[in-house]
Amino acid sequence: MIYAAIFLMGCGLKIHFSYAYLLPLFLLFYTAPKRTFLSIPLLLAAYSYAPTDPCVKKPIYQEGVFTAHSWIKQNSHFRTSYKGKGTVQIGGRSWKANLYLPYEPKEIARYQFSGIIKQKRPFTLILYPKKPLQKIETLPFASAKKRLQKKLDLVIEKQIPEKEVAHFLQAFFFGNQSDPFLRYAFRSLGLSHILAISGLHFCLLAGIFFTLWKWLTNRTIALSLSIFCIVIYGFFIDSSPSSIRALCMIVAAFTAELTGKKTRACNLLAFACLVELTLNPLSLITPSFQLSFSSCTALLFFQIPCMQVVQRILGSSSAFQGPFFLKVSVYLQEALAASFAIYLVSGPLVLCHFSTLSLSSLFYNLFAPLLIVCAMTLWAIFWPLCGMFTIKYFLLLSTKIALSTCLYPPYFMRDWAVFFPLPVDFVILWISMLLFIGFTLQARGSFGYDTI
Repeated sequence: MIYAAIFLMGCGLKIHFSYAYLLPLFLLFYTAPKRTFLSIPLLLAAYSYAPTDPCVKKPIYQEGVFTAHSWIKQNSHFRTSYKGKGTVQIGGRSWKANLYLPYEPKEIARYQFSGIIKQKRPFTLILYPKKPLQKIETLPFASAKKRLQKKLDLVIEKQIPEKEVAHFLQAFFFGNQSDPFLRYAFRSLGLSHILAISGLHFCLLAGIFFTLWKWLTNRTIALSLSIFCIVIYGFFIDSSPSSIRALCMIVAAFTAELTGKKTRACNLLAFACLVELTLNPLSLITPSFQLSFSSCTALLFFQIPCMQVVQRILGSSSAFQGPFFLKVSVYLQEALAASFAIYLVSGPLVLCHFSTLSLSSLFYNLFAPLLIVCAMTLWAIFWPLCGMFTIKYFLLLSTKIALSTCLYPPYFMRDWAVFFPLPVDFVILWISMLLFIGFTLQARGSFGYDTI
């Protein structure tokens, strides 16, 4: 994990240079002095591998090749436009770009672009074409994936008349967050991680696949088939840093289990970080990458000490006596410890990107993820039988109960938030100090998850 952190620092120095990186680099070298002879070349390699900002300070006229990854309809009071998310090839390098058109292209393809280029934010360009797009080639895999996603969305809408349930199933299983009310409701309560495809979704499906294949075959074949199904699902959904991280970690964990080797959870996280930064170093500056990896790091290093603090508060309460209340107490302690650990590490990142940190999630994360996971597990298992009225009614009822807690909370719960923007340099120093504490105490065996 030390090498992954050094590679991340090297990319960060190139993408967003700051003297605040000097402290985490010093702490990393201090934590592992014997690895310094390998760390310095890795740092230089990461620095040279990461791209530089195009720095388009003024709008310029440019020609290039735009590769569309998706088209999103945008409605306003004055007009309807379509935003294409993708990359533009200029000067032998690809840049993340958004392209706006008054009409919707029907294909996911590469287009010859001629028009005005502006810089929206670092490493992200905005394209305004002055000539009609000329299609160079169609991307068959991406186009087929989009058509299949639309067909599955139509199947869900036909089988499930309740729009709220249908839109939530589309968002949870396929990442289609087309319902603005659904996005706002979950974001206002700090539950956006439930809609974003991440480890929660992959672990749920991996557990179902493994249980199913193990029931039909032996354990070795079940692991192999589960890896195959998870990889197919990962290619089917739209890729994001959180989904790529979850896919890499689960595939690596299942592969280690298949070969009979033990692996550390922090090494799995480091492997996913190296894979993602190798594929796209610019993902480092996205909120999805930062929040996904910081949340996992918080759970690995700080959930156990937070658990010890919570146990001192709730463990001696006389209300939690008996087997049932004991299980409830253990669940509440683990959920509170996880929430506090994530707030400790990821809270400054949320304030840095969005200037707002919801406090309602401390309460809603105690039960909302559990209710939704139970409801979605039932859907994943009994979906082929939802044509039967009794099973369909039971599935809809369980989903409505889980969603009602998130979509229609008390009004005052939406205002529980902290509004305080933080600079990037402070966030770098804060997380580096926490990681140094985590590395040091885990090396001493004080706390931290070791093997999985």
